[in-house]
Amino acid sequence: MRYIIGFLVVVALSGISLWAEEEDLLFRDHYQAGGWENELGYSQAVKVGNVIFISGTRAPGKNMETQMKTIYMRLQSVLGRYGATMNDVTQERIYTTDLAMLKSLSRERKRFYNSGIYPAVSWVQVEALADEAALLEIELVVVID
Repeated sequence: MRYIIGFLVVVALSGISLWAEEEDLLFRDHYQAGGWENELGYSQAVKVGNVIFISGTRAPGKNMETQMKTIYMRLQSVLGRYGATMNDVTQERIYTTDLAMLKSLSRERKRFYNSGIYPAVSWVQVEALADEAALLEIELVVVID
């Protein structure tokens, strides 16, 4: 009988712990930097539990390399807000108007993943992006511990 009561206590305590974790998963933190986010009605980042979804990020620049560097610096800033780094990125999607140019910049892109461990990636060529001057747009999915 003592073992059954002990087991029930352990299960009850575990249930309380699991319930708290489920509540944390329901909490959403939305980050809006302003500008396009307010105008078009979206969040730059949404954190649910330990997963961060970062919307497509663009940047001004005279060429794709300049835009890429600025985009990754902006992404690092958003990640820092949540205590994350590029090493926590699990999925990256890059939309570009020039896939050949993006491929030629792969070495530059890889510098931002300085651990040498890269996320799952999709590169998609599109006819145009939301900002006509943009040559690429990058979105991330991040999992933090």
